[in-house]
Amino acid sequence: MCKHRNHATSRSAVAFGTYNNIENARGILSLLFMQAGSPITQSVNQGIHSVLSNTSSASYGSVSPLAAALNFYTQFADPSRTVYTWNSGNSSAKQAFLAGSLAFYVGYASEEPQIKAANPNLSFDMAQIPQLQTSTIKTDYGLAYAFAIPKASHNPTGAYSTATALTGVSYLPIAAQALSMAPANRMLLAPPPGDLYAPVYYPDALISNGWLSPDAVTTDSIFSAMISNISTGKYHAADAVNATDQALDSALQSSS
Repeated sequence: MCKHRNHATSRSAVAFGTYNNIENARGILSLLFMQAGSPITQSVNQGIHSVLSNTSSASYGSVSPLAAALNFYTQFADPSRTVYTWNSGNSSAKQAFLAGSLAFYVGYASEEPQIKAANPNLSFDMAQIPQLQTSTIKTDYGLAYAFAIPKASHNPTGAYSTATALTGVSYLPIAAQALSMAPANRMLLAPPPGDLYAPVYYPDALISNGWLSPDAVTTDSIFSAMISNISTGKYHAADAVNATDQALDSALQSSS
């Protein structure tokens, strides 16, 4: 993920604290959890399981790393906090950024062409996502795209040949640059000359992680409930982590 910085005078600093009106809320929370030391899920002999509760037992003083991450995220939507800058009544984070009323938009490098096309007059820059000062290991969250050949394919050999060609050293750099993505090949991670933003996100490909999750709709439902439970006061952050851990684990077992 990258941080897009709006050069215009802005009214809101960053779109954090809610879920449904932040396009990349799932990725942002995944990043915060990973920076707090949790891989979120883990593959074991019995299948894929949530490990959120494993990290929640460690503590920064009396607050676990994951609870601290959630408290950090949700404070931006708390009117009683000095950092209050966002709420569920706002338009979407991307629309606010495009309108020039949001200073920082946390998203993927691949969104850069869409942002330019949506508002050609918008002056913005791109920066790497901030890291924890206390961490010695840099971590980012990224999306990985891959080709898959269905079992019912009428021409699996041809499909495999096409996928192999498109992911080879001849075509992959061209496709990656056209899509504002980093190629999934360490040998090709030298930023193309003349590309303004590739030097920002190409190095992040080396520190980006993902996690094995339920389908997107299910994960969004679980994460949205987690944020809602904190913002409404139903749960403290630590309790929300435990509830999310159980919900993720149940969803993973149902889908296996």
